Amino acid sequence: MESATRQSGLADAAVSLLSELVSIDSVNPTLVDGAAGEAAIAAHLRARLDRAGFATAIVDAGDEVTRPSLVAVGRDRTRRLASYSTVTWTPSAWPVWRSRSPRASTAIGSTRAAPPT
Repeated sequence: MESATRQSGLADAAVSLLSELVSIDSVNPTLVDGAAGEAAIAAHLRARLDRAGFATAIVDAGDEVTRPSLVAVGRDRTRRLASYSTVTWTPSAWPVWRSRSPRASTAIGSTRAAPPT
């Protein structure tokens, strides 16, 4: 039963973190004039990681838009995460998003790639 309790606790923590993250305005200012960008969400995550004992740094991409990357290093050097990356979700950059074809619906609604047509 301990495993089920632990899983429930992890699920609750994940929902709580997700709720925090989606409440932070992180809209890309190249899409919406005056939008906040990603600095606030990076700062929020950095604070959480700092409290958890990670060494953190925020590195700016150096382009015309504030595009911070958050880097965190844990205390246990025997455990490694090789890489974690995200893709900025910008609808106009994804041709399949603009399409109204059934293939587009399949690609958007599924984690698998749509079959070639």
